Amino acid sequence: MDINAIIHNNTELIIDGIVLILVLWIIFKQLRVQRLKYRPWLYVIIIVIGLNQAVQAGKNFHISANYELLVFLGSLCLPIFLGLLRAMTYHYWVGESPDKKDGGKQLVLRQGSWLTLLLWIINFALHGFIHYLNPETAIFSTFEIGLTLFAQRMIAYTIARRKFPREIENN
Repeated sequence: MDINAIIHNNTELIIDGIVLILVLWIIFKQLRVQRLKYRPWLYVIIIVIGLNQAVQAGKNFHISANYELLVFLGSLCLPIFLGLLRAMTYHYWVGESPDKKDGGKQLVLRQGSWLTLLLWIINFALHGFIHYLNPETAIFSTFEIGLTLFAQRMIAYTIARRKFPREIENN
């Protein structure tokens, strides 16, 4: 067995596995007390990887009916909406960083709740249902995950900046 052939033939599966591990790690972190950071770059990278996958796989992608167009548009709007809802389920407050690396500065902290986790489960269930209705939209999976994480981070940061405009500067 040639390892290069195995990797070449399973590249998309490997990328999906890496994205899945990243998403599970991110969900785990969202349920713990964390300093709110403005770092969207990981999510932008996931979006770019997802767009690349969609372009590569989507050479034969077509929308043949109005309901398919609606399903396609829903698969792009839904991640943003669910990212908004998850950001709204965070608990935001000012306190000392849990990792104690910030020299006692008062930082804006956030922590997700069981509702955050429930919205993630709903996100994946709706995502699967949309792909069931139109299997061709599955090529956008990685893009949608990156989009929902990006939307959630930007909205969470905006909420925190409005609640704690001075303290967020320490983050």
